[in-house]
Amino acid sequence: MTAPTTTDYGSTDGDGPAGAESPAANALEVLPSRSTDRQRQRVAIARALITNPELVLADEPTANLDSKTSQQIITLMQRLNQEKGVTFVFSTHDPRVTQNAKRVVYIADGKIVERNPMTA
Repeated sequence: MTAPTTTDYGSTDGDGPAGAESPAANALEVLPSRSTDRQRQRVAIARALITNPELVLADEPTANLDSKTSQQIITLMQRLNQEKGVTFVFSTHDPRVTQNAKRVVYIADGKIVERNPMTA
């Protein structure tokens, strides 16, 4: 079993040139200990969503992801919220996540401060 390398796919996150074999094609052959942080993050998100939960608690769901993948994850979570009623509770420092949230609650100095992002 081997993990993807820069030689295999053109980049360490598997976004290689056209015609290169996809990392997804060999995903079962990658040892978890040899996976990148980005790969582990994607697997964690998939694992959380595979059972069609009503509630997902996500600690920094877009951490370690590039901006394109982060936006794809945010879009997916918005779609699941709208179409299936899945509620997402995030702990994040990523403004892309908070900008797309219906409700934002800030915690500062042990106190909860709520702010509606639509009126900011």
